[in-house]
Amino acid sequence: MSKKGDVNLIIKPRGIPKETKILKKRYPNLYVPPHDLYLYDLLRHVDAVVSYPSTVVLEALLAGETVFIWGIKTESTTEYFGAMDHFLDHNPLALTNKVRSYLKSTHSAQSDQSELLQAYYPELGQSSTGRLIQLINTLTT
Repeated sequence: MSKKGDVNLIIKPRGIPKETKILKKRYPNLYVPPHDLYLYDLLRHVDAVVSYPSTVVLEALLAGETVFIWGIKTESTTEYFGAMDHFLDHNPLALTNKVRSYLKSTHSAQSDQSELLQAYYPELGQSSTGRLIQLINTLTT
C-alpha cells in the first residue's frame, strides 16, 4: 500500500523487531512511533486501524476508529471479533485491498462496527461505576 504513496502507515510493533527497521528503510511513508508513545495518542491521528485480533482492535473500536483485522493464526480460540467478518481477512494482500478500498471511499464503517460494540456492551453510555453498583445490588438483593 505504502509503495504507491497514497497512504501513510503507522506501525506500532512490540519492541523494535529488525523487520520493522527493514520496512522503514524500504517505505518512506512508514512511520514507526517512539516506543513510549501510547496507543491512545496514535488513535487520534489515524483513518483506520489494522491489527491482529487483540485488545488493540477493541480499544480502537471503543475510540470510534474503523478497524480491519488481520486474521493471523494465534493460540487464542476466541471468536470475539467473529461478527466483523467483512473487516477480517487471513490473506494480507486481500486485507490490504479492503483497507485501500475503504480509504478511497466515502463509506463509513462506523455503523457496521458499532453493532459489535452494542452487542458486547449494550449499556455503553453508562459509567462502569454505575454498572458495578447495579451488579452489586443484584447480588445483594
